[in-house]
Amino acid sequence: MVRVLLNESEIAERVRALAAELDARFAGSEDLVLVGVLKGAVYFLTDLSRAMKTPHRIDFMEYGSYAGTDRAGGALHKRCADPVGGADVVLVDEVYDTGLTIAALCETLRADGPRSLSICVLLDKEKATDTLKPDFVGFRIGPEFVIGYGLDHDQRYRHLPYVGVLG
Repeated sequence: MVRVLLNESEIAERVRALAAELDARFAGSEDLVLVGVLKGAVYFLTDLSRAMKTPHRIDFMEYGSYAGTDRAGGALHKRCADPVGGADVVLVDEVYDTGLTIAALCETLRADGPRSLSICVLLDKEKATDTLKPDFVGFRIGPEFVIGYGLDHDQRYRHLPYVGVLG
């Protein structure tokens, strides 16, 4: 049984608002790159990109921090394919939880010399305690384990068009 936390229309409306915020912030950018965190951010990144008016590139990074459903030591699996040096980079992820994954990816991206680096997440969990905070946030939620709209439970449920809680 899945309890819907955020339905399709709530997500779509907030993604459009985030796209407008990004458009306002990066209107004059000569090189804007949205970098999605694989695999979870694919749905969010796609919808966000399509809602934006500011020209931009898309790239991906992959960082593993789970073995099945258990948190494991983190490891970078994929860097950006194209150079991001001198670009305005927005790291796009579906959820800010512990901050460990985002911190590690930001460190890697900073080493590549972007002009600026921002973080955009669909969900910011209230239990997140790290000092690194996202610049653009879709929704603030509680500490519950969520699935859908890219979020998985052991690689399942990403396809759901809403964010829910397994119950």
